[in-house]
Amino acid sequence: MLSGVRVLLAPNGLGLGHVKRVEVLDEELKKAGCLTFYSTYLDAYRYCKARGLPAVESIPISYGVSHDGSVDYKATLTSNGLSMGFRRFLQQVTREIQVVKAFKPHLILSDSRASSIIAGKLLGKPVILLINQLKVYMVNPKALKLNLFDKLILKVAYLFWVVLNRILEVIWSQANLILIPDFPLPYTICKMNLEIPKGCVGKLRFIGPLLRYRPEDLEGVEKLRRKHGLTGSRPILYAAISGPAAEKRSLLKTLQPTLISLSHRYQVVLTMGEPGVDHPVEEVKIGLFKATPSKLTTYPWVDEKTHCELLKACDLVLCRAGHGIITKAMVYGKPMILIPIPNHSEQWSNAAACGRIGYGVIMDQRNLRPETLMEAVKRALTLKPRSIGLNLDDSLVGGKNSIVHLLSTLTPFHPTRMNRRG
Repeated sequence: MLSGVRVLLAPNGLGLGHVKRVEVLDEELKKAGCLTFYSTYLDAYRYCKARGLPAVESIPISYGVSHDGSVDYKATLTSNGLSMGFRRFLQQVTREIQVVKAFKPHLILSDSRASSIIAGKLLGKPVILLINQLKVYMVNPKALKLNLFDKLILKVAYLFWVVLNRILEVIWSQANLILIPDFPLPYTICKMNLEIPKGCVGKLRFIGPLLRYRPEDLEGVEKLRRKHGLTGSRPILYAAISGPAAEKRSLLKTLQPTLISLSHRYQVVLTMGEPGVDHPVEEVKIGLFKATPSKLTTYPWVDEKTHCELLKACDLVLCRAGHGIITKAMVYGKPMILIPIPNHSEQWSNAAACGRIGYGVIMDQRNLRPETLMEAVKRALTLKPRSIGLNLDDSLVGGKNSIVHLLSTLTPFHPTRMNRRG
């Protein structure tokens, strides 16, 4: 039905959440005979190379990070500058145009990438936008402890950010279809970031989290616990750490010894989100600290099936406040301890939404100590979240309305029309 249709996949390169959910759709497209190719950067590009996915490296765009892993707005402004940031974006758009011309896709699937939308529109390609953050917020300078000069700098950046948001709204509205991988109300996690611009009305569709494995696809809890060596009566804490590399390293330096201090009362499994190695290791170096597996089962990386098995087997999830891991844990009905990236407005709003509906306890990374984590674990284990089921008919993975069905039936993306454009 879609055999030979070429799809350019353009996920945001910060962290692995974007590229992993795009990969789920990639697998569905390949089953239908589509030819796919990735354009991304930073963490996502390294993931593609580790996974053997065909990819080209785009121009990286990121933000400044301080020594404790927090978003550093001043460093972002002083190192990139407003004009430099704009030039890098134009370079990224130029690279995307080159990729589109070389790969000649019939369709572009952009995950939170403005540059790929612009390139697609300039070259007459239909674009599907996958996004959970239509409006990007910056932490208000008043909320930060800064001196007067730094507050003045950030005030200027804050005003620029307001203008940038308006520009992004116009760009997002150019997509032919906008897919939101979240739950409908009242369980919507990205609600604070979903102010819908006028130009996007009528194009939005809530599709739920993109999961390769649902709870019912896996073995029972007890079988999974035995499979992964998690026996006994102690509660199981699954620490699934992910995110951009610098922020991840900063958290792990503090978190790993803290988790070891809890291992006498809980069974703890830690995954560190480093693609390439998928078995427990004898010794893992993080900075100057060495992990001891006798007290803590540590995986640099687990594949998606193992990740979901650990989600189903555990009693509690500890993670960053990324949109993907939160919605996935909600599907599996697991309480969470959420440690948002400091000063990262989207993660803090995700965590707040999760806490409001009774699925998580929020911890500030700067207050992470054995006694504070122990208290958070006790609180989180008192939560009784229910598993939020997914309507298979509404899912883009399998079911009546899969991504393949979507591309086959929507007029702008019909294969015969796309082949005429190709």
